[in-house]
Amino acid sequence: GDGSPRFGCQTPANPFGHAEVCSMAELWTDVLEQVAKIALDPALPPTALLTVGDHAPPFWSRQARQLFRPGEVSWVSLWPRSP
Repeated sequence: GDGSPRFGCQTPANPFGHAEVCSMAELWTDVLEQVAKIALDPALPPTALLTVGDHAPPFWSRQARQLFRPGEVSWVSLWPRSP
């Protein structure tokens, strides 16, 4: 519940179908918004950015765990556009 509330995680109609997954998505969105700000800084030279988790999401709920592939971590890469 530390992420910016944006997905209605405490409602049954949240877009992820699971409150814990939704809350984690809010945190990830906050982090990736900050990464995007860094990437869009005009003072930054063309730079590739890679954001990688260090473990699979730690959910107690089997329903939530089944939304992810066992043993895999999430990652996002951003590459500069060619001029």
